[in-house]
Amino acid sequence: MWKWLANIFAPTKGNLYKGRSVLVVDDSPVEREFYTRSLIKAEFNVSGAENASQALEMIRSRRPDLIISDYMMPGMNGKEFCVQIKEDPVTNSIPVIFLTGSASSKDVLECFQAGADNYLAKPIDAKTLVRQVCMAFEDMDSAKKSGS
Repeated sequence: MWKWLANIFAPTKGNLYKGRSVLVVDDSPVEREFYTRSLIKAEFNVSGAENASQALEMIRSRRPDLIISDYMMPGMNGKEFCVQIKEDPVTNSIPVIFLTGSASSKDVLECFQAGADNYLAKPIDAKTLVRQVCMAFEDMDSAKKSGS
């Protein structure tokens, strides 16, 4: 259950998941660029969206393997975005990781109630972000192998 905590400090063994697609959704161009560059450096295929509406359009044309989304965005917020993803049978298996500056227990609970697979507090360093994305892929692959 707490595997994620141990893996934060584990040495990097290379990216076994390189080439997988990640969609980064964040209304901050600076943060979106940081996450995108960090993931590209780790050899993921990354695309970015500046809001949830744009992200939904992108998902319809090319389904990503994983979504990283800001929680607090203008217009459709991350919670509403995640609910739409998880209610759609075509997209409900896509892991969603929230990144947010709010670490209130209410917000964390709302993230998981909306269907998020993980919640990471900002600021986050590139190494931790990449490890968390790799762990999400590892969990996804394990679930497929076990037939869940």
